[in-house]
This record gives sequence, C-alpha cells and structure tokens, in this order.
Amino acid sequence: MAATQAATAYGAQVFQTAACPLCHTVRGTSVHGQIGPDLTHVGSRLRIAGGMLDNTAANLATWIAHAQFLKPRSLMPDLPQINAEDLSALVAYLRALQ
Repeated sequence: MAATQAATAYGAQVFQTAACPLCHTVRGTSVHGQIGPDLTHVGSRLRIAGGMLDNTAANLATWIAHAQFLKPRSLMPDLPQINAEDLSALVAYLRALQ
C-alpha cells in the first residue's frame, strides 16, 4: 500500500511538471488547463481516448506516450520523452483520480 501511495504522490508531481497542465484540469489542484478533458475523475471512467480504449493501466500508458499513433490528429500529443518510471507513476496517479 505504501508503495502505491508513493507512486501516486510521485505521479502527481510528474503530472504537474510535465506538459499535462497545459491542457488538462484536475479540480482541487492548481492545474487548470482548458484544451483537454478534465481529468478529475479519470480513474473512474470506463473508457479513455474519446471512448476508443478501455481504461486500463496499459492503455492509459500507451495513450500518454503514443496518442498520435493510436488516434492520428487527436489533440493529445505524443509524449514519448516520459521515461518508464515517470510514466508508471503518472498512470498510478491518474488511475487514483476517482
């Protein structure tokens, strides 16, 4: 449990220091992007990517890193520069947003 909490806390830091806040909002935080979807409850959604993918950890990670491969011309850019550790923590954080 502590490892999950640490990953989630680190993922929140990754979220706030990566490109995410430029587009996305998470209510209750200082993140108030206006282009992309509000991610406040993304962890409770059944589907992501405009309904294209089941909301699993693997799909979320792939969507973050390779959105343009999965859905060309979507507003979500590819973010391949996020390393595996940061991506894993970011996914843990997003999935915790219930």
